[in-house]
Order: sequence, then C-alpha cells, then structure tokens
Amino acid sequence: MHPELGFEEFKASALLSELLETNGFSVSRGVCDMETAFVADWGSSGPQVAFVCEYDALRGLGHACGHNLIGGASAAAGIALAQALAASHVSARVRVIGSPAEEGGGGKIPFCDNGYFDQVDAALMFHPSDRTFADVWAMGCSSWNWRFERRAAHAALRPHEGINALDAFVHAYNGIALWRQQLLDGCRVHGYIREGGTAPNIIPEVTSGEFILRARRGEYLQQMIERFTQIMQSAADATGCKVTLERHGPDYLDLQSNPALVEVCHRHLTALGLDPRPVEPWDRAASTDAGNMSYAAPTVHPKVAINDQGVSAH
Repeated sequence: MHPELGFEEFKASALLSELLETNGFSVSRGVCDMETAFVADWGSSGPQVAFVCEYDALRGLGHACGHNLIGGASAAAGIALAQALAASHVSARVRVIGSPAEEGGGGKIPFCDNGYFDQVDAALMFHPSDRTFADVWAMGCSSWNWRFERRAAHAALRPHEGINALDAFVHAYNGIALWRQQLLDGCRVHGYIREGGTAPNIIPEVTSGEFILRARRGEYLQQMIERFTQIMQSAADATGCKVTLERHGPDYLDLQSNPALVEVCHRHLTALGLDPRPVEPWDRAASTDAGNMSYAAPTVHPKVAINDQGVSAH
C-alpha cells in the first residue's frame, strides 16, 4: 500500500510494532541505531523462537519482492504462537524482530552483531516465490560503489590535455569480463554505469556506478573482493585516473539453512497442502542478510509460491 525504501519504512515499522504491542508484546523501537527497527518480546522463560519481519521496498519497483508479505506474516505468526503458548500454559519466549533494509542495507546484521539472536533457538521467516520449498540457499554478497575521475578536455580541440575516466571504466569492465571465466561455479559479478560523461565532444572526467559480487561461500567472496579491487586499481593506473571504491552497505554471508528446521518446515508445508517440491541445490540462488542471521542462530527461510512458476519476484 505504501512502499518505503530501506531505512525509510516508518509507516510499516509503526504499523507492525503497534500491532504487536496491542497483542501483549513488549516493544523496543529504534533498536541498534536504526530508526525503523524494532524488537517485540513475549514471555520470560523457556526456549526462544524469533520471527523476522522485512518491510522495505525495491528501488523503482515498490513491493515487487513481497517484503510487505514477510512483515505481516512474521508479526501474525509471532502473535499466534504467543496466544497458543498462553492457552496451553507452556513456558517459552517469542521474539519478533523488525528488520529494515534487506535490499542492500543489511538491517539484520546489527541485530547479529549486538547479540539479539544469541539466545534464539530457532529463527523463522518466509519469502514469497514462484515455488514452495523449505531448503533454501543464498549466496554471500558484497556491493560496491565505484568512481573513476581525472581531467576533462575538448575532444576535438585539445584531446591531449584530457585524461579519460570512461577509458578507465572500459578497461576495468573488460578486466572483469575476462575474470568471470575463471570464477568458481555459481559466483556472480554484475553492475552498471551511473554516469559516463556529459557530452560527446568532452572527454569524460568522471564515471561512476555500482558492482555486486556474489559467492556461495564467504571465504571465497573475500578472495573475489581482493581481485575486484586489484582490477579496478589496475584500470586506474593504466589510464592515469584516480579510482574510489566504497562498500554500498555491509557484506552478506551465505545462508546456512538448519537441516532439522528444514525437515520440520517441509512437513508442515506439506500438511498445509502447499505441495513443497525439492529443488536443485543453488538453483536460482540470490543473496539476503538472513545469511548473517543463519550464522547467529538456527535458521529456516522457506519460500512459498504466491504466483505461477516462472514469474520473477523482481
């Protein structure tokens, strides 16, 4: 209804946290120095289950990825579990975590770093998809802003006085294209150019854009980052330009789905008639900061079909 980009999800955060508070949860807002983050707790003893809300929208697409559904489902599941525990007089704790900015901002990572998952026995969330399955893979991910700059000049009158920032990017792009053939299976390097000049008769003094690196394992992602920075710096050196590289948000780890939780989840999805189907490992794997969460607590992150197979979430 009201799509909001990462760290700007004020309406969504307020709606979900107020709903949880109304249903007996103790809510802390603005957690981990993130204005739109919250933690809602119910119960004081016993094992702890955490449901994780996402509610950020995609740049240019709105809620195409379905994070609005994740937010509502996780909050509702937390409330339902708390009510069931109260009715059965079972001692357990329910935590609902409001996590902003999954799309590049890594809102779950500060929760991990500050210990909010340390006592969690099971961290649960789902993601909309075109297929239903419980055992989900996700690649580690590192996003980078890049910028080459040097000296503009008139391309006809005084080309010898210019130092071409677009040449630097072309050099770097070719280096990355050649590097791709030697990457391990499943790794990805992709990006775009945001600015490449201002006019055809002016040698560009600035080019900039973004690249994303992905790998199935975090340690190999670090090797990719080293090689990427070497390629970008070499392009700058070869063309006489200056390069600036800045991380666009924190690095995401690969997702480690907990086998026991996956088995239980598959059983319940089947019982609900959702017809979960096993999928080929790493088939159509993307990236998510739930990967970092999976290193902090036992995690299951099933995907549930909301449309026909083949319809893209993005």
